Amino acid sequence: MTKVGILSDTHIPDRTSTLPEGVITTFIQHEVELILHAGDVTSEEVLNMLGEIAPVRVVRGNMDWLEGLPLLDTLNIGSFRVCLFHGSGIFPRGETEQLLYIAKHENCDVLITGHTHSPRIVENDGTWIVNPGSPTVPQISNPTLIVGEIDSEVKLSVVQI
Repeated sequence: MTKVGILSDTHIPDRTSTLPEGVITTFIQHEVELILHAGDVTSEEVLNMLGEIAPVRVVRGNMDWLEGLPLLDTLNIGSFRVCLFHGSGIFPRGETEQLLYIAKHENCDVLITGHTHSPRIVENDGTWIVNPGSPTVPQISNPTLIVGEIDSEVKLSVVQI
């Protein structure tokens, strides 16, 4: 079992000055072992803060200028192939069919995406589309992130911070 913390679209310092304390406390309280960031970090400082809690995997978002961030990252967690992809280039933003196509093309069981700043967890015929929303500049909800476990099952929950 791997306890994961998932977030995206932190936008520090371009849209807000600091990472909310609720991000850190939530990840510590849930004892996350791996943090997955779906892009628009916009600051290496955020990665350093998160890295003090657990190892971090991150992809480049449309607002990221940090060197070396991949557009897509894949990893195996438990019995699942997990892909990180920011979601820029999908129109309309977050459109399920296009995200499912990317997941199938990349042979992903779980596609973690961002870009919309709106949280959702959807399972479609064995493929999961997961978006943690944004802990700093949410679109239509309170600031959010996702915590949970991935092993032989996907057990994820949206957390308002």
